[in-house]
Formats: sequence, C-alpha cells, structure tokens
Amino acid sequence: MTLEAACVLPWFLFALLAVMQFFKIIMVSSAVLAGMQDTAKDMAAYAYIRKLGVSAGDGVAADLLTGGLSAAYAKGSIERKASFSENDGTLHFWKSSFMKNDIIDIAVTYSARNTYTLLPIPTVKSALRARVRAWTGRDGNGSSGSDGGSGEENEEETVIVTATGHVYHKDENCTHIRLSIHSVSRDSVRSLRNKSGARYTACERCRGGGSNVFITDYGTHYHSSLSCSGLKRTLTRVPLSELEGWRACSKCGGS
Repeated sequence: MTLEAACVLPWFLFALLAVMQFFKIIMVSSAVLAGMQDTAKDMAAYAYIRKLGVSAGDGVAADLLTGGLSAAYAKGSIERKASFSENDGTLHFWKSSFMKNDIIDIAVTYSARNTYTLLPIPTVKSALRARVRAWTGRDGNGSSGSDGGSGEENEEETVIVTATGHVYHKDENCTHIRLSIHSVSRDSVRSLRNKSGARYTACERCRGGGSNVFITDYGTHYHSSLSCSGLKRTLTRVPLSELEGWRACSKCGGS
C-alpha cells in the first residue's frame, strides 16, 4: 500500500495543480476582459474631450489629452483595472486600433504563466477583444457628425420587399405584408370577399381537403394549410434604385 500510494499521490497532486492552473487562467482572463471593456469606455469619453478641443489649461491633464487614445495608455489602464501582475503572465496588443472610423478596438493576447505546474507544458494563450464606438456623436442620419455634412444627399431611400412578390412597400406595418389570418369553412369561402372587394380562389400551392380553410384580409386565395408558403412573409429592406420594373404597393407605396 505504501508503494501504491507513493506512485499514485504525485499524479493526483499534479492533476490538482492542473485544475488550479485552469481556474486561475479563467479568473485572470475574466478580469482582463472586464478591464478592457472599462478602458474602452474611458477612451471613448476621451475621444469626446479631444473632439471638443479642450486644452490642458481647462482642467484636463495634459498627458490625458496626448496619450488617452494610445496603446500605452490602454495597456496601463487594463493592467491597473484588472490588478494584473507579472505573476499572472504577459499581455500583448495585436491589431488594436484607436479612432479608426470612430471605433476604439482593443485586441489583446494573454499568455498565462504556469504557476502551479512543474511539468514543461506549453503556454496557454487567450485572445480577448473589446470594441466600442467613440463618443463623437452622430448627425441624426446614421453617419458620423465629424465630417460636418448633413448626410441627407448621400442617404438612399430603402423599401421593403417579400421573397416572392414584385411589389415594394414603404410601410413595414402595411396590411399587405402583415397578414391577419382567419379560419372559415370551405363552403362559405366562395361567398366571401376580401377588404378590397375581390373574391377568394384556391391556392395553387396547398390544394387539399378539409372542412376549414384560411384567408387573409387583403389576400385573393384561400389556403388548406397554415404552413403554406403563401401565408408566409419574408421581408427584406433594399434600396429602391435596385428594383427596376417593380410596382409600388397600392396601399402604402404612395406614403
């Protein structure tokens, strides 16, 4: 028993140390990621200060104005917020960018230090990323306000189309695409009219039996199955300039 214990106990201890190492990597990675997110938000605020043209004499530290949007500041801030030390491993910045298209993108690789293991195992690396938009404002038309233009001239009108239709809609709540489905008896459907006054005819996709059928307020067909593709609407928003030859919806196309 002594010999067996002497053989098994070291492996058990190595396994226990490996588990401790794994949990430490998870804890440090989580702390670093939280620090990256807080740092990215701080840098987004600094971008706003820089845009205002604030000077050091206005109560803002000079080193913040000159280095608040740099990799050196980001690295120091992350290490401070995450309480990161050399015993935890190393941090390397890769493909990080600051204020490219008004986006602050911090990308870091964390190489864990094998604190609890005695065996020569490979270094574990984690790729972490935090990405926010700088607080530089927008002009209200979906474009950055930093260019000084209104953006209205470059904005192209978009409309809504369905997968099988050839009519475009300007209102996503148009009743022609937002279907209201009713169940009626098959015998009575021939005497019914839709809200436009048209008759209902049998759908060519779901011909079948059954005592009840399904109709819509503005449709012109009755359906034997709720799963019929004629009762489905897959909506897509596209530029109006791409719809050459399409007609506008009679209900919302003029809005």
